[in-house]
Amino acid sequence: MLGERDYHVTLSIGNGVFPSDGNDSQALLKAADVAMYRAKASGRNNHLFYSPSMNVHTAERLELESDLDMLISPMDFIPIAEETGLIVPIGEWVLATACARNKVWQDQGLGKLSVAVNLSARPICGSDAAPEADRIIHESGLDPSSLELEITESVVDVHGECAVAALEN
Repeated sequence: MLGERDYHVTLSIGNGVFPSDGNDSQALLKAADVAMYRAKASGRNNHLFYSPSMNVHTAERLELESDLDMLISPMDFIPIAEETGLIVPIGEWVLATACARNKVWQDQGLGKLSVAVNLSARPICGSDAAPEADRIIHESGLDPSSLELEITESVVDVHGECAVAALEN
């Protein structure tokens, strides 16, 4: 509990062993990093030792993840962002930015505009997804009827129950 919010923290650890996984600090850190990302991919809150078999697709994946702040295709970065948990702060930023921008446009006299924001399965199925969205919308001063929250069919297919519950809140 931090303030009035309940936070759930998990830990994913990757280990590199000297000298089998590397003879210097850079090689050992790279091995540990690969093992950590594999631990996250296997469900988080996990701990794995590096194995050379982990390198299948890992180099490409690490490069994509480090390029998230570049202009790359959403088809490439969204699955990585969802898997690593980065989709939650990205989604909150997108929602806050869309609400704030819409409020500015309306205040400038552009009329009552409606802005649509796509939601990912991970934040929509989080226990505090609805209150967090409410907080962001309230803080922006935007009339909630000026915002459309969209979910994809794949979210409903895979996470139907929690998506419906979140939307009903």
